[in-house]
Amino acid sequence: METLGCAQIICSDKTGTLTKNEMTATNIYTTTGDFVVSGLGYAPEGEIILENTGADFNHPALYRLIQSSDLCNEADVFLDGKTWVPQGAPTEAALKTLSRKAGYVDTGAMKIDDIPFDSQYKYRAALFHVDGKKILFANGAPEKLINICGKQTTLEGTEPIDPVFWESRIEAAAARGQRLLGCAFAEVSDDK
Repeated sequence: METLGCAQIICSDKTGTLTKNEMTATNIYTTTGDFVVSGLGYAPEGEIILENTGADFNHPALYRLIQSSDLCNEADVFLDGKTWVPQGAPTEAALKTLSRKAGYVDTGAMKIDDIPFDSQYKYRAALFHVDGKKILFANGAPEKLINICGKQTTLEGTEPIDPVFWESRIEAAAARGQRLLGCAFAEVSDDK
């Protein structure tokens, strides 16, 4: 309390994280473009558009990112009267809302295994049988995921991951005061 009494400036945010304990995904960064996500709070109302164009854009990584946001997740959001309420961790509830804004609907994905988030390794991972394939999804600290990923998705397919590119994106977003979360995926063999 003594330290707080010495404070001369108090900063707050306009998105509701501090005032309402709500988190909202506002931007998505990919290798070929940045997306802006409209809407605040946990209501699945808003759209995802390619920044500076106002157009919808089908990027191969965007689908898997949205899928990872929905499936590699233990939270949910539900309508309680007229208010959307999170159930579970606020970060994961924000990801669930993001997937709903994108119109993602789970079409029978089957969870095979799961590694819960741990502050020691700083990511959560889940293995699913989805879209006729076994896919491993991971959400967590971007710098950790960069270190365990070998490839990145582009419009043409995949290429070796460019850590310098991602580190510069992370620094730029952090400089704007954004909290960052990385999403990764990998198709794995049937015997995994």
